[in-house]
Amino acid sequence: MIDAHKIPSLYSRYFQKSKTFLLPFVLTDRKSMTQPENVYIAWKDRYTVKDKRLIVVYKAGNKSAAFKKAEAVLTASPLFESREEYNDRIIFIFNFTKKRRDWKCFIDGKYSMLDEDAKLDILYFFRKEPKECTYINSYLYPEYHFDHYASLLDVDVRVLLEVGELCDKYDEDKETLTLVTEDLEILEKAI
Repeated sequence: MIDAHKIPSLYSRYFQKSKTFLLPFVLTDRKSMTQPENVYIAWKDRYTVKDKRLIVVYKAGNKSAAFKKAEAVLTASPLFESREEYNDRIIFIFNFTKKRRDWKCFIDGKYSMLDEDAKLDILYFFRKEPKECTYINSYLYPEYHFDHYASLLDVDVRVLLEVGELCDKYDEDKETLTLVTEDLEILEKAI
């Protein structure tokens, strides 16, 4: 396990939970491939969280070898459903129906309850980012970090044990892709 005492303070800013906990299901290497512009779990007027879709968005026009490698990995994923282009974006859609249990854990903010293989994939994805990996490890394996977080928060450890998780749930507004209605209509005509 990663040493909890390497966490100097709480991570207080919001971070895209789908990019942290779900993207590693479909993109295996964070450093050697182009990273997406953003990742979402819903698409306004198209998919809700109940549809169990991960939406990965890239800027169009990237011809780099790193992007081509990422595209090959993404489209080879067993969860891959479709690739769509519109305006200046390339959108990859993944169907998490086969990962129903992990999806539910994610939606419920129960990151420590993700499948063990999924946890290892997430940590492998962030392996070259030691600081991020330390925080993520604490979210996936909170039982090893409750005492340290309790001291950082200056609360009784029983409070954290009762909650059971060290990372907040996703923010639905921030995790929903929104498009101007005209763009969506153009995209629907293309499908």
